[in-house]
Amino acid sequence: MPLENMTDMLTKALAGKYAVGAFNILDYNSTKAVIRAAEETDSPVIIQTSAKTVVFWGTSAIIEWVRELAASSPVPIALHLDHCKDLELIRQCIETGWTSVMIDASARPFEENLALSRQVVEMARPRGITIEAELGAIVGVEDDIHVKEQDAHLADPEQAVRFCAEVQPDCFAPAVGTAHGVYKGEPRIAYDRIEEISARTGIPLALHGGTGLSDEVFRKCISLGCAKVNISTQLKYAFIDGFVTYHTKNNTEYNPLKVIEAQFEELKRGIIDKIKLFGGSQYQQERHVPAAIEAKGGPTGTHVSSASPRQAGLKAVIFDCDGVLADTERDGHRVAFNRAFAEKGLDIEWDVALYGELLKVAGGKERMRHYFDTTGWPAEVDDRDIFIKELHKLKTDFYMKIVESGELPLRPGVARLVDEAIAEKITLAVCSTSNERAVNLVVERLLGSKRENHFAAILAGDVVSKKKPDPEIYNLALQQLRLDCGQCIVIEDSRNGLLAAKAAGMYCVVTTNGYTEYEDFAQADLVVPELGDPPDVKVTIQTLKDIVEGR
Repeated sequence: MPLENMTDMLTKALAGKYAVGAFNILDYNSTKAVIRAAEETDSPVIIQTSAKTVVFWGTSAIIEWVRELAASSPVPIALHLDHCKDLELIRQCIETGWTSVMIDASARPFEENLALSRQVVEMARPRGITIEAELGAIVGVEDDIHVKEQDAHLADPEQAVRFCAEVQPDCFAPAVGTAHGVYKGEPRIAYDRIEEISARTGIPLALHGGTGLSDEVFRKCISLGCAKVNISTQLKYAFIDGFVTYHTKNNTEYNPLKVIEAQFEELKRGIIDKIKLFGGSQYQQERHVPAAIEAKGGPTGTHVSSASPRQAGLKAVIFDCDGVLADTERDGHRVAFNRAFAEKGLDIEWDVALYGELLKVAGGKERMRHYFDTTGWPAEVDDRDIFIKELHKLKTDFYMKIVESGELPLRPGVARLVDEAIAEKITLAVCSTSNERAVNLVVERLLGSKRENHFAAILAGDVVSKKKPDPEIYNLALQQLRLDCGQCIVIEDSRNGLLAAKAAGMYCVVTTNGYTEYEDFAQADLVVPELGDPPDVKVTIQTLKDIVEGR
């Protein structure tokens, strides 16, 4: 799923008295380990980058790693710049795509800290980027920021209240007795300050210097208001130890990939342990339970989780829209982008291959911004935000015209399968988080009004707050159709769609396209290149019945 800022995950963590792990990555392999650990525990996670790591690799390389790995992940992921004193580096990260940043002006006098922190808020907040700020001095070394024990001091609660009121950070890191690096003795944690600052500010607190704290200390700090826990030194040790341990045991073997894999597993094991300790299962419960509860607070009677007994027999076929009913990305959105570029007098054309790469960036506006960040912005552009907004509106207008004109063709087998479902009185629906008007037009113009009248539900746009791979759209369909998840089969084309359907407990058939054929569809009940028309029919209603009935 697309990267997000820390607001939603930390707000939920604070309310649920658990914490989100924030892990400082070092390279692509450690980034992958963090995300895979989050997936295996079904927990949100914060990818943290130290300023030193950003300078070493560059912002473009890091954002590509994270976006690539996050795009197919079903869990919320934030990309956060940790402990940064350099406003220019903060600005670079904001413009490149970081979703959260930390200004660390804690070594400055209080008023200077206020001023610098407010400046970062003014830079970041208009872009929807969350801000963490620090007060007090945390002992130890973090990214070449050295604080000697005699210079460390705890955050003053009165100053903390004023600081949070004037700066209004999304996350606040008060010095409470923890230390960066390795503890040389028993840390003396000021639990009373954590409790007081949390109660008086209401802001999620960040616990820095997490490596080496006992499980009991973690749990107590989290219960008092620490909703974000930073882990950095542990990953540095695992990064080295993973290499060394493997080579020590296999000192005659020089296979770099095996060593890298050993490092990955060492990193992932430690991260999973910490995520579980911090309470990731609390997020899992919040994520899946509310979908089965009505606004009034009682059971809907329409949604049964995948762990519940299924009611046998196919009752509904639910189609995704983009990529399933029509190849809208290749033949619709890509063409519309190119027409918008031409209308603006831009010498730009996204061919099929390039657009496939750009699809790794979720969202049309974000995709254009990424393209211009990479290739260079037009010289005449003064305000990039306004330019992107106007260009995206123009693109949307062209896309709607493409759909309205009938220029966009149905994918093979769609009309045939819909007709088979109608003949057998099987319920039909569409579930998409794309633009509602566009989805309705695709159904109306491509399938025709007669077929459209047989669709019991067309759910699209802002009917849900979260996009796939979150199952919210499919849980809503179950509620509206008044069916059990085991009676429904979804036709999807992407890993995110597959994960959404499976999270709702439904069966899922994947029809791949040129942009999704190499994604991981191991969880699908059937994968085909298309539904197919005679003489090459690949999926029929009987095929779907056999899947649902276990034949």
